[in-house]
Amino acid sequence: MSDVSRRSFMAAAVTASGLSKPLVAQTRAPLRVQFTTGSHTVPLAQYAIFEDESFRDLDTWVYPHPHAFDGINGVPGRPGPDVVVLGDYETTNWPETDRPPMQKYLDSGKGLVVLHHSVGDNQNWPYWYEEVMGGALIQTAEAQEHTGHHSSLKQFPHQRISPVGDHPIVRSIQPFLLPRDELFTDMWFSPKITVLLRSDDPDLANNGTIAWIGVHPKARVVCFQAGHTDWVNTDPRYRKILHNMILWAGGRLS
Repeated sequence: MSDVSRRSFMAAAVTASGLSKPLVAQTRAPLRVQFTTGSHTVPLAQYAIFEDESFRDLDTWVYPHPHAFDGINGVPGRPGPDVVVLGDYETTNWPETDRPPMQKYLDSGKGLVVLHHSVGDNQNWPYWYEEVMGGALIQTAEAQEHTGHHSSLKQFPHQRISPVGDHPIVRSIQPFLLPRDELFTDMWFSPKITVLLRSDDPDLANNGTIAWIGVHPKARVVCFQAGHTDWVNTDPRYRKILHNMILWAGGRLS
C-alpha cells in the first residue's frame, strides 16, 4: 500500500472502489485509523474531518465495503488499525466472512467508533448490538420482533446536547446547540451502556441518549448517533467530540 499526501486524501475518498490509500499524519507514532464506508452515501464533509488540523495525530485510511475487514488484524508489511471508525450502513448483516475478523479484532482489545447510520448495521445479527454496541437503530422486521422497538428518522431538528458524567471523551465539552441533523427515535439500548451525551429532543428514548460507550468486555467501543449533515460534520464541537472518541478508543485519552 503506497502513501498519499493529505492533499490527495479527499480525491482518494471520493473515488474509492476498494482500498483507498492512507493519509499519513505528520506526528510521531500516529494512531492508526481505518474509516470504513459503504452501502450508504457518506457526506464529503465527513471524509474531510480527517483533513482537519486537529486530526493530524492520526494515520487515517479509507477502506470501504466489500471485504472491509480483511486486514484489520494486520497483513504482511502493514499492521492493522488501532481504531476502526464505521460510517457504513449495512442494515441486515455484514457478509458472514466479515464477522470472524471483526470479532477477533474486538477480542484483542482494539477500538471501534460507530457513527450515525452505522448504529443501524447488522440489525439481524443480535450479537452486534447486544454484545458490542449496546444500542441500535431498529428498522428490519426481524430486529423489530427481537427487540420490540421500531425506530424512525426525524429530519433536521434543533437539539441542545449536554454531556453526562465525567468520562474523558466529554470532560471538556460544554452544552451546545447541535446543527440540524437527522435523528433516530425509538432506538434499542442495553441497560449496560454508559451514556456520554444527551439530546433535549422530546422524541428520543432512553433519556435522550445520543452518544454512549458500548458493552464489549474487551474492546473500547463508542457510538455517536449524529453525523448526517454537512452542518454537523463541519461543526468544530462535533469534530472535537469525534476526535476525543477516536483517541479514547485507541487508548490515547484517559
